[in-house]
Amino acid sequence: MPSASEMMKEAGYPDSFVISNGPEDGIEFPITTGPVSIGRADECDVQVRLDRTVQDLHARATRKSKGYRIRSLTAASALVDGKRAGVLRSRVLRTGGKLQVGHTELTLRCSQDGYASQGWGSVLEYDLVWVLRAGISKVFTLLGVALGVSLVGLRFVLRRWWIPLLAIAAACYFAIEPFRNLVNEMFEALREAF
Repeated sequence: MPSASEMMKEAGYPDSFVISNGPEDGIEFPITTGPVSIGRADECDVQVRLDRTVQDLHARATRKSKGYRIRSLTAASALVDGKRAGVLRSRVLRTGGKLQVGHTELTLRCSQDGYASQGWGSVLEYDLVWVLRAGISKVFTLLGVALGVSLVGLRFVLRRWWIPLLAIAAACYFAIEPFRNLVNEMFEALREAF
């Protein structure tokens, strides 16, 4: 005779994450759409509330053919069948597999017609795309900082317009001999006038 969970899989119930240890043991989180957020925050699809080592938004699960791609969203680790899933390096969790966030272990149950069986997942979730996203994000952050510094410098120059003008005049005085002679003649004429 099939178990209750096997009958649920066959009866068209959705895929789910089930907490399989600790004080929240047995709590089931159905998966009907994606991506699935995992953490302690109220807005998470899978809420692990009693484990203080779980971050507010700890991990993300996205559909992949017959399973889910797991990606950690913080420096805190997420272990997929004992292997670390990071921000840039994801791991694939298949039905019956274990996901550990903090000290809490979750078991994935996929049904034959559940969410994971409905597609191949998104190209945007591949590790290479996440690396490019992170790199582009860092480049734009650096460009923003450089632009901010440039604007501060430009504002300084515009408020004190005489400083760069004086610097240019000093450079011309020491670099261009006819300019130096002209300035010296002007100062001689002013000295004689007063």
